[in-house]
Amino acid sequence: MSTKDEGLTSSPNNTKPCVVCSCLLNRDIESCNKMLADLLGAKQGDAWQVYNGLRDYYDAKYLNFHTDYNSLMKVVEKIELYGCIVEIWLSVGKGCKIIMPNNNPVVIANYENNNLIEAIWMACIDAAEYIFENKKTDND
Repeated sequence: MSTKDEGLTSSPNNTKPCVVCSCLLNRDIESCNKMLADLLGAKQGDAWQVYNGLRDYYDAKYLNFHTDYNSLMKVVEKIELYGCIVEIWLSVGKGCKIIMPNNNPVVIANYENNNLIEAIWMACIDAAEYIFENKKTDND
């Protein structure tokens, strides 16, 4: 196994394995963090900014959902307000699963990784995409 694949885990049931290097190749961190800020209700202005807890307003390049649990947990709480169930586990690998429990439950995201914050962040991105997509569908 190459260094790039270290920590890569696979699980049944739609779990998407991820490692830090693949996320950087496949996801634009700033764009993903902007989307999470949008989910929290941030408004885009001249300088794209978001209020982050008790801190001052920050430009988008300083959003830190991918590295700061306190910021990321605000996103998790917001996702739960949309009716989703968020499962985070620390044993037998670390990971995050987000489910929309309706008449036909939908697994929105299911990531397992040795880097827990990355697994939660990736799951939150998928959940935000799902929520925004369904808002569009509901408004049509």
